[in-house]
Amino acid sequence: MTRKKTIITAAATAAVAIISLALVVGSPVATGIRNIFNAPTLPATKAGFKDIRVGNDKIAKIYIGSTLYWEREVDIDIQTITAATCPTTRTRVRDARDGATYWVRKIGSLCWMETNLAYAGGGTNTYGDVTPAITENNSTSGVSYTSAIRSTPTGSNRTTGTTDPSTATSGTGQYGYLYNWCAAMNSQSAACQNSAATQPNQGVNGGTSSTLYNICPKNWRLPTGGSSGGEFKSLVASLGWTSGAPTPLFTNGLFMYSGRWGLGFSHQGFFGYYWSATTSPLNANNAYILTFTALSVYTDANENKDYGFAIRCVAP
Repeated sequence: MTRKKTIITAAATAAVAIISLALVVGSPVATGIRNIFNAPTLPATKAGFKDIRVGNDKIAKIYIGSTLYWEREVDIDIQTITAATCPTTRTRVRDARDGATYWVRKIGSLCWMETNLAYAGGGTNTYGDVTPAITENNSTSGVSYTSAIRSTPTGSNRTTGTTDPSTATSGTGQYGYLYNWCAAMNSQSAACQNSAATQPNQGVNGGTSSTLYNICPKNWRLPTGGSSGGEFKSLVASLGWTSGAPTPLFTNGLFMYSGRWGLGFSHQGFFGYYWSATTSPLNANNAYILTFTALSVYTDANENKDYGFAIRCVAP
């Protein structure tokens, strides 16, 4: 997928003019994605900067007079996407918090991430959705219900900048991070306990610290689960799966065998495990998950909240 385009319309003097313009307007952003230049509006008679939207992409252009000298296609921030604006074909976006890149696509009524979340907390708070740093633990001890923990599997292959995320489904591609449920639900008190089956807030993330219910970007959340399958079941139904047939969750790299973490990594390349936002009323220690193999899908399973599972956020 081509994401960069340069147009040269004049000789060396024009190139100098472009460089000079860059220096006057401002330095390029480090990631080179969200805004090419942090630029004010320039006088139309001398030079101009345009940042326009075409579909779900933005095109940044540099003009001098009426002459276009430089153009670049840039990714849109995932925080600006909802189900209403989500593309129906796989599209690369970025998380403004840390520059990580993800695939997204609309399936059914929701916009789904097609890449495992790889957010460690912190970052740039452009949209008010930065959460506290999440403790990393890759050892064979230290599991917890009550503290937010993430694990980084071997080969997690987190992508940033202008790099396309992996679409591998075999367990050799982009794992992202594996989170316990306390981390997934942004340390809500109801999520970080094993003494009561209290349901934490499942809502979409807002732009203030009091409305960040999970670690997804603003306007996104974890899918719902439950004994009836929740939004995971709706997703599988949208893909037209029937029991015994090959799992459709691997179509176009939608999900992957990311395995799990619990006193060490296991099942990578054989099983997929993904958190929902729904606690289990049957066991105070558990929350509902999506789990699958090559020929089986379970949308109503529940597992211990201290395990590390992958996350796919959704935008309603």
